[in-house]
Formats: sequence, C-alpha cells, structure tokens
Amino acid sequence: MRSQDHQNRIIELLSVFVTQVKGHNAISRTDINRISETILIPIFKEVFGYRDLKNLNDSEGLNYPAIDLGDETAKVAIQVTATPGSDKIKHTLHGFVEHKLFNTFDRVQIYILTEKQKSYSEKGFQKIVQGKIQFNVKTDILDYRDLIKRISSFQIDQLQRIRNILEANFGNQDISFAVENGTTPLIKETTTQETQKVYLNLLGLQFPSLIYIADLAVNREQVIKNSKDTNRPLKRSASTRDIAAAALKQSGMKFGVDWTCHEGKVVTFHDLRDQDLPITAIIDLGTVTPLNSQEFYEIDNNYENVFKSLLGRCLQQKLYHLDVVWQHQEKLFIFTEVDNNSERKEEWYDKGSTYHRTVYERVMKNNKPDEILSCKHFGFRTRYIRFGNKWYLSIVPDWFFSFDGYRKSFFAKKNLDWLKRKENDKSVCNHLRFITAFLKTEKSSDLFHKYERYPFLSFGDLITFENAPALIDKDWLPVRTNSDEDSDNTEQMELLL
Repeated sequence: MRSQDHQNRIIELLSVFVTQVKGHNAISRTDINRISETILIPIFKEVFGYRDLKNLNDSEGLNYPAIDLGDETAKVAIQVTATPGSDKIKHTLHGFVEHKLFNTFDRVQIYILTEKQKSYSEKGFQKIVQGKIQFNVKTDILDYRDLIKRISSFQIDQLQRIRNILEANFGNQDISFAVENGTTPLIKETTTQETQKVYLNLLGLQFPSLIYIADLAVNREQVIKNSKDTNRPLKRSASTRDIAAAALKQSGMKFGVDWTCHEGKVVTFHDLRDQDLPITAIIDLGTVTPLNSQEFYEIDNNYENVFKSLLGRCLQQKLYHLDVVWQHQEKLFIFTEVDNNSERKEEWYDKGSTYHRTVYERVMKNNKPDEILSCKHFGFRTRYIRFGNKWYLSIVPDWFFSFDGYRKSFFAKKNLDWLKRKENDKSVCNHLRFITAFLKTEKSSDLFHKYERYPFLSFGDLITFENAPALIDKDWLPVRTNSDEDSDNTEQMELLL
C-alpha cells in the first residue's frame, strides 16, 4: 500500500532528523536546534493542524522569551529543545508565566528534538503554571514518536506532504525533487561537511503474525504446596508464570521458555491447539484463541509490555541452543563455555571477510590450578523498540565476569572498568556487527546435533545512515588500542547507541 510506504519513509526520515540533532549537539554545533524550529513549522501544521503557526524568534525578534513557535489562532505555544530533562521544561514554564504569555496563548507544548524521558512528574509542573494554562505531561511533552503515532491514521495526501518536507531536508534526492514538490532544504552547510556512515544499534526484527492465548488450568495453592518438598519451593507471592512453570514440572513435562503469562492466561507464538505440545497440560484447551500479533500489542501499553516480554523469552530460547544464556541478575545475555573448553572463539563473516572473536575465557588460579580465578564472557543487553508496526532489537554490547561460568565475580566491576577504558567507538561498532552476524546465523555449537531454525524470531539488518555529519574522533574518543581482535582492516564507522 502506498500509505504504508509513505509512513515507513517518514519514520526513516524522522530517525535521520533525530540522529543529525544528536550528532551536531555532540560537538556543540547547536545551530541545528534553531534551524529545526523552521523545519518543524510545516510539519506541525500538517500533524496538529496549527495553520497559523510561526517562528516567534523570527517574527517577534531574536530570542522571544520562553517559547519558539506560536499559533495565536489556536492559542498554542511550542518550545523546541534538544534537552529532555525536567529542569529545562520547568525553566520554559517559569518564563512563560513570568512574561504573562498566558494572555496570548492557552496551551504550552514542549517538543524534544532527541527523545523525551520515559516519565515526568506532573505535580512539579502544575505548581509552576498555577492553572493559568493547559499543560499535561502525557500530551504536551512530545518527540518524534508522538508524530509517528499521529500520522498512522493520516490519508495519503497528508502523508505525501509530510514526506515531501522531510525528503527535502533529510532525504538523498537532488534539488529537482525539492523544486517539484515545492520544498527546499533548510539545513545547509556553508562549508563542505565531511560525512560518514552511521550504524544505529537497532536491528530489524520479525516474528509470527499470530499469537495464541489460553486460560491457565492449575490450582495455585496446590502447586505451591507441592513445591515445598522440592529444591525450589514457591512463595505465596510467586508470579503467575512461576506457578505455571512449576505446575508444568510437577506434571512431569518439559517445555521451552518462549511463553509468558498475563491475567491468568498463557501467551505464546506456539499453536496451543496442538495437543502434542507439553504446555497444553496446564491450560484449558477450550479457551485457546489465536490473535493477530499487531492487534494484541496495540491494545495498550500494558499489552505491548507483555508482548515485549514474550519477545525476550523467544530470544532467550533461540540463544540457549547457541550456548548464550540469560544472566537474569545482570539482565544480559552472555556467551558460555562449550565442551568444557577454557576458551571459546566464534567465526563470523562480514562483507566477504572472515573474522574470529574470543567470546569466553576461563583463567585458573596460579597457586591452585584446579580452581577458577575468573571467567570472562562477551555479552550484550537488549531492548525491544517499536516504530509504528515495525519492531527493532536494540543491542548494547557488554562484558561480564563470573567466578563459575554464570555467577558474578567479586572482581567484576574492577575488571569491567579496566576493559571499558581500553575500548573505543570503533571496537564497540565491531562488537555490534559481530552480534548482528551471530544472531542471523542458524547453527549449533554441537557438531553432532543439527540445530533446527528457530521459528519465531528472525532478524534483518542494522539501521544505517550513509551521510551523517562526521564527528572528529580525537576530540571526544579515548585513545585507540589494539585490544579488539577483529577491529583491524575494517572501514572507519561510527555507532550511535
């Protein structure tokens, strides 16, 4: 559908917008913030219907107090900033009240050029505005994600106009595109700007279009009672999933971890209508219901979080077969030993070249060669991020030190701090590329076991931008070392985490 094509392109271009703002602000080139005010005016007109919106800094004089944009017809004022913190918002509201701008505008909105915080305290802001204006933290603190949500229901003509504005400023088209569509780029460089390829730590993620839910059919009290004689007795406050897992075990059944629970129901990508599945022993088969995945996660934020939990369980199941385990206390995936070897290396491929990376090392004590001194694990943290109906796996490379192959070492922090000091942006980028290659490889470390492709998760490519403003590494990165095995002979790239 053409509407979906426009939506997808708008999402990409808004991501470029955010990336450029982050890059410019990282090297104190904050002029992009002021330029952004002008770029946002036609976008806000389309998205919010503020037809008389204008740049107050241009029309009313430089540095108009407290706010940047205003529509006196809609009586809305907008502050545009790259700073998401509460202090900046409070400063704006204080200035608005102090200069009695409530005589002209009834409502204030804050647009964050980068990303707003996960939450803000309503109480502190309301104390400042004193009821003189409308200001709601849920609807009046905005970023690019709020724009994406609003345009999801737009007709194609509106989408086309919004895309034209963004293409003119952030797309790769020539000037004829801008002339044809009545828009011209507003971000211009007075001197030649060196660019570079930027890798975001976002990996495309695909999953089945259907999920299955069914009522649990277990007696909670009985399951807790039966667990008292086991090595893992349950507390009365145990989660529903813990109860379900214990009931499954007490039934003599084994099943993977790729399922979750919500409101007394099992939620999974497994077809629960298949009575050969062990998990059907703890559900009411008469309540099995297939649902469209998108309809499920779009119900509300709570259901989206349940869906993210399911994705996490699926990744945990997939990586288990690759000898990468979930370290639940530190909340990261770590590479573990294979076949009791003291060192584990993984071969990976990128752009026609082959590399080898050490992902696990076990060091024994000098004075007690039979005792482990420390185990060094390569690892990574993950989050699941949605833009419209597109999902991405956010990956942050990391390290972990254990004293037994799983439990955290007493010297972990000291070792980790030393290791982090040796790394630079290029080595972290190579970490990310390795993890991406590893996730997309379907294999088993056991040569005698044919690993079947995990059916519920697959991965696309990392999001990249070819022409992002170049950052001068020597001005902000630590001195490069040769510690990364596969960091040599690769092109210079940057990574935005």
